[in-house]
Formats: sequence, structure tokens, C-alpha cells
Amino acid sequence: MTPKLENDAALATLLNKLSQENATPTTQAKKSTTSNQPEEPIGEATWSLGRVVNMLRRKAIIIGFASLAFAGLMGLQTSKTVPEFKGSFRLLVEPVVPKIPVSDQLTDTKSPQPSAEGLDYFTQIEVLYSPTLLKPLLKDVANRYPGSTFDAVVPKLAVERLGETKIIEISYSDSNPDKAQLILQKIAQGYLEYSRDERQAELKQSLKFVNQELPKIQRRVDQFNKALENLRQQYGFFDPTKYSENLEKQMLALAQQRQTLEGEIAVIQMRLKALKQKLGETVALSQSKSYQELLQQFQVMEQQIAVEAARFGPNSPNIQLLERQRENILPILLKEAERAVGDQLAAAESDFQITLTR
Repeated sequence: MTPKLENDAALATLLNKLSQENATPTTQAKKSTTSNQPEEPIGEATWSLGRVVNMLRRKAIIIGFASLAFAGLMGLQTSKTVPEFKGSFRLLVEPVVPKIPVSDQLTDTKSPQPSAEGLDYFTQIEVLYSPTLLKPLLKDVANRYPGSTFDAVVPKLAVERLGETKIIEISYSDSNPDKAQLILQKIAQGYLEYSRDERQAELKQSLKFVNQELPKIQRRVDQFNKALENLRQQYGFFDPTKYSENLEKQMLALAQQRQTLEGEIAVIQMRLKALKQKLGETVALSQSKSYQELLQQFQVMEQQIAVEAARFGPNSPNIQLLERQRENILPILLKEAERAVGDQLAAAESDFQITLTR
């Protein structure tokens, strides 16, 4: 080893020793200082207001971005939510007073009782849902709003019975109020026409039944009258001395049967007259163009009131205006109905008088 290298090694050794000697008092001072302070629990975090503020300051950007993202998602969800419009109308599907079948009226003239059987509401609702009834009603709607098919409309249509009442409520919901109103108007018009056709068919069936039963009862009356006349001629009905107890009982029985049959005929004739009058009134009203136009205006007004009430509430100015318009149309509608029926009855009376003169 050269002298230069030996000197360098010795110098390095000396410097190292000096640095260790200088560092020892400092370390001891730190230890003594630390020993005078209370020891803190190892692993326990010490929170202070400053540390919290510093932490929030460091994460402010992250919190801001998260808040903006949440607000954006909520706004996007709100913009995608489409408001739904819902309208409805109600139908009275049974008479308020229970009706007595014509067959019961003909067989029990003393104290006819209303039939205990009511309308099959389940079947009736299925009929109102049927494509046979709804598809023709939706043709005009499809021309104005393409895609308004039977399969698209039925899921939004609800036909329900109101509790145990005789009323069925029909409601429809859609995001387009004008489309919903048009569909409700078409369905209401179609249901009313269906109800009218069913009523006319029922009246015609009752009238047919009466016409079938009337000749049978008349033949029975003729038979009893003939038997009564034979008894009078055979046993001298008008001679009290030739009466016998047996014949008297037979005559009384025949007379009672005749009286009963005459009462049945009178009741049948009254029912027949009433049925003809009802059928005539229905036909007269259906043939009156003015009445049908006023009836359609009244029905449209009813639908507008239902739609406006669903949108703005029952006390809105639009509702009050529509109700006044409806009140103005109703007297005109009733007057037109009386006029149409009166003309029909006058024509029938004229034909009857002409028949009598012949």
C-alpha cells in the first residue's frame, strides 16, 4: 500500500469517528426530551379540526366531481320521466230498479218478483275488452295517431266494476293528453252504441216471446168459451130450476178460469203495448239526426269535463265553463227527444185511425 492511500484511509477513519461523537449528544438530548413528554398510544389516530380541514381541502375536487355527477344523473333521470295523463268515464250497465223478465210476467200475474240473478260482470268486462268491439273503434284513432293498435291500447285500458254497484268505470292513461281524450271518446261512443244495440235486441226478443205466447192463451180462452156455451145449451144455464150442484160447480170453475185468462190477456196486451212503445221510442231517437247530433255534443262535453277535471281539478274555470255549456245543451236534448218520440207516436196514431176507418 502506498503512503498516499494510507493517509487517505486514516483521514476517513478520523472523520467517521468525529461524526459519531457529534451525533451521540444530539440523540441523547432527543431521548431525554422525549422522556419528559407523555407517551401517546401507539396506532391511535389523533383528529383535530385542522387535520379535518386539510383532508377536506385535499379531497375537495373529488367531492365536487362526485356532486356534479350525482346531480347530472338525477337530471337525466328526471328528463327521461314522461308524465302520464289519465282519463275515465263510467257506464250504468243495469237498471237501478230490478227488471222482471217477460216470461215471469206472463206466468205470474198476481205478485211477480224481480229475478234474483244479476248481470255477469266478469263476462261483461271481457266483452268490453274484446277485439271484436275495440278494433273498429280504434281505426279512426290509428289514422290520426299511427301505432294505436289494439295490442298497444289494451295494456293502458282499465275496465273495472265500482265495488258492488251497477257501474263500470273505464279509464285510459297515455303520455299524450289529446290522444288519450280521443281514445276515450271513441270507446265511450262505441260502448254506448253497443249498449243500445243490446237493449234493442232484448226488447225485440221480449216482443217475439209475447207474440208467440199470445195465440196460445187466446186459443185456451176460445176453448173455455166454447165449453161454457155447450154447458149453457145442454143444461139450460138460464133456467134456475134445472141447475144441479155439480153443474153449478163446473160453471163456476169455468167462469173463474175464463176470468183468469182474460186477466192474463189484458196484462199481456199491456206489456205488448209497453214493449212496442219502448221499441218505438228507441227507434225514433236513433233515426232522429238532430237528436243524435245533440247527443254526440253532450257526450263530447261530458268527456271534456272528465278530462279537464283530471288535469286541473273540479273547481277550475274551464270546468265551470264546460258545465254551463252542458247545462245549456241538456234541455235542448230533452226537448228534441220529446219531439222525435212525439212525431213517431203521432204517425202511429194516424195509421191506426186509417186502419179503423177501413
